Amino acid sequence: MMHASLNSGSIPDIFLYQGRMVIPDYELAHYYGVQTDRIHRAFRAHEDLFPGNIVFSIDSKKKTPHTKDCNSRKETLLFTEQSAALLAGLIKSSQAVKANMRLMRVFRLLDYITAV
Repeated sequence: MMHASLNSGSIPDIFLYQGRMVIPDYELAHYYGVQTDRIHRAFRAHEDLFPGNIVFSIDSKKKTPHTKDCNSRKETLLFTEQSAALLAGLIKSSQAVKANMRLMRVFRLLDYITAV
């Protein structure tokens, strides 16, 4: 199992996509301490809770700066601040909840920076 902390000096891969700040599934998995498959399973099991404008799916085979070449998955899910928070609750892991609180601060800071 992976363990990461936003306090360890790592910077989450949060970027602008279709006018929204998003974080990719593999990045959430890294900070939440789970495998990317668990992120996808939790999302798919509760997809009805996620409005279409807070989660985006992109084709992982297309070469973009935000899809990993080693990603064998057909799609990468991009989560907004709201959907990342919802997902942390669905994963039911104390590490996910703690990491999510720190991620929310990063999202808020990025919102402030881009608004200035």
